[in-house]
Amino acid sequence: MSACDCSNFTPVIEQEDSVLVTPEEKNLKPYIAFIKEINQSNDGSIILTGQWLYRPEEAEKRSGGNWVSSDSRELFYSFHRDEVSAEAVMHKCVIHFIPSHKQAPLRSKHPGFIVRKVYDPNQKKLWNLTDEDYEDSKQAEINLLVEKTRDVLGDLPDIDHEDAAREQDTSDKDKRQIRKRTMMPLRINKENRLPTEVSSRKVSGGQPDTPGSSLPSEPLSEGHLVLLQAKALTKNRARDRWLEKLVQAVKYVCKLEMSTGDLPEVEDLMWPDAAVSATSSLERQAYEILSSDMHKYNIKMRQLEFNLKNSTLLAQRLLKCELDASKVLIMTPAELKEGLTAEEKSAQEPEEPETMQMADVRCAICGEKKVGVKDIIHVGYGDRYQLECLKCGHSWYSSRDSIASLTIQTVAPKQTVGTAPASNPKLDEVEKATVSTEGQKQGILENQTIQQPVDEPVKSIPSRIGDCQ
Repeated sequence: MSACDCSNFTPVIEQEDSVLVTPEEKNLKPYIAFIKEINQSNDGSIILTGQWLYRPEEAEKRSGGNWVSSDSRELFYSFHRDEVSAEAVMHKCVIHFIPSHKQAPLRSKHPGFIVRKVYDPNQKKLWNLTDEDYEDSKQAEINLLVEKTRDVLGDLPDIDHEDAAREQDTSDKDKRQIRKRTMMPLRINKENRLPTEVSSRKVSGGQPDTPGSSLPSEPLSEGHLVLLQAKALTKNRARDRWLEKLVQAVKYVCKLEMSTGDLPEVEDLMWPDAAVSATSSLERQAYEILSSDMHKYNIKMRQLEFNLKNSTLLAQRLLKCELDASKVLIMTPAELKEGLTAEEKSAQEPEEPETMQMADVRCAICGEKKVGVKDIIHVGYGDRYQLECLKCGHSWYSSRDSIASLTIQTVAPKQTVGTAPASNPKLDEVEKATVSTEGQKQGILENQTIQQPVDEPVKSIPSRIGDCQ
């Protein structure tokens, strides 16, 4: 697929577009990424592969702390890729790639982010766009981005030589340190290994976390503490990380505390018990189904976290056990967004009015003149009409001659009618006579008489079928 034409996106999101992505926490700034791949999963959801850009406060130094920038617009380019659901994309954004020796464009004339450096999330180092020390494919990618910016902005003026020289000296010093380290043989013991390196070996096939994700060196999150207290952790770092996110995603629908003297009500979703119970069951069943393919597992968990965080009805129904975890796992993206299955949604939608052929006769049971033609039986001696009262549900047969007129009317959807009155033996015999042999039918038709409709309901059962009309 080369483009994602979703109704929620305006304009169309295509490959190589730069976009803002909804963050994992509401208090975080949106993530920024270049769309590199657009794929559709088996359940119909759109999955995007993004190449991430880091804000300075998200880019960590190897020695500790974060990188800083003098320009609030600056981002750091990276070659780290990760997948995200199409629903998380907010809108497009503009990014200018400016060489280190060029001045940044005026914000008033050319709004958008600027990129001067490339960040390596593994080595936690910064490189200039113009260093020319990258692999051939990566160097070609950077050159293309710089060239596109030059086509849009033109040739930007150079910055002061002193500032450029100072920045270049700093970059050269960093590169000399890197080269010096790579020339020496490395023998890293388990004790000297960094926490991130240890954790990456424990989780097979793991990818670098998305910008903003919690790192092992950071304080434990509230979700982790809640799961630890409830003894709900799985001792699998990848699974526990998703469990933390699911618990945090449904916290907003829980009742955090109870007033003194209040008794818990059935509908109360108390934090954290309700959240831990529901999300643990959801994650456990997802892992049992998708454990053989962790790539699909991560996609499914990311989809569940996003929808639980943004669909109040879905989160409430999951915690109240109105939706079983197994049912949630097979819901489509549209169903997750609505918090309802397709069957539930169709049951709630009002039925469209029906067009029906109506007969100008009166029901012999209830006296109402709301009689529709249910079926027409074609026989050699003339058509027989099966009529049904829309008021009480009584059904009978009649000839075309007994019907004054036929009209097409729009009627409300048929509702369940009350129990029809008990049948009368005489009436049963008469109706049986209408479906007897052809000779008997012909004889009945010859002796049939038509009685004019009366305003009052019939109090006695007539002896001939013509009297029922």
